[in-house]
Amino acid sequence: MESDTHPFKATIILEELKRPESVFKALEPEIGHSKRFIAELSDRKIIIKAKDPTALRAAVNSYIRLLILLSHLEESI
Repeated sequence: MESDTHPFKATIILEELKRPESVFKALEPEIGHSKRFIAELSDRKIIIKAKDPTALRAAVNSYIRLLILLSHLEESI
């Protein structure tokens, strides 16, 4: 049923993290449901399912921006 309502899917694979547990903990509050997409975090992956391609693109861009920010923070520690 979920695949019928969210037919568009993208996976962001997280590789080469120095502190993966810190990144996952920082992402946890952002992972979840909205009206147009669902995001899940599992095994070094962010899986995003969306109702339409525009929602998918917006969600992917948001998570990529968060990952870039976390990467910069990780480097500065």
